Amino acid sequence: MSVYNPDELKDELINCPLGRNGWRQFEIICKKICCYLFVPPLRDPTEQVRTIDGRDIRDIIFPNRNIHSNDLWGRLRTDYNAKYIVIDCKNYDTEDITKNEVIQLVTYLRNSPTLGNFGILLCSKSPSKSATSQQQTEYKLSDNHLIIFITKQNLIEMIDLKRNEQNPETLIEAIIEKFEITFII
Repeated sequence: MSVYNPDELKDELINCPLGRNGWRQFEIICKKICCYLFVPPLRDPTEQVRTIDGRDIRDIIFPNRNIHSNDLWGRLRTDYNAKYIVIDCKNYDTEDITKNEVIQLVTYLRNSPTLGNFGILLCSKSPSKSATSQQQTEYKLSDNHLIIFITKQNLIEMIDLKRNEQNPETLIEAIIEKFEITFII
């Protein structure tokens, strides 16, 4: 049984200040929401994980031990070697989510091959055209690294799905399917 109240999670997310003033608060609420939505089957996350050289900090990492399952996490483990689900939180207000944020997350994955080839950018706003273009480029050119964008609105929809005893992972599956179908056409 979850210790999180879905209405409180939504309120915290909606009322989180945008920009630098709320970056840490956004990260904390995103972690709580993802725990509410996905633990289990994912395991409890670690946050603010630095690489050995100290250059890179990954916001949130969920261990994904779903090797043989046929659910979303099992398919991500099989298709993208996603032993871990790496999440980078971007709480921008005036800045756009650009290709630089996609490159940064792919760099995290590339520099730590044990993480796998899948990452999520949790964004306070929709990505720019340069971000979605870079998403396609990275998928095509760098060993099929799949980066998806999940917005605050998507998180709210997933909270509502879970509260209504529906599977919030279906929204992530839809985002991935839309990307893959659009990519191949």
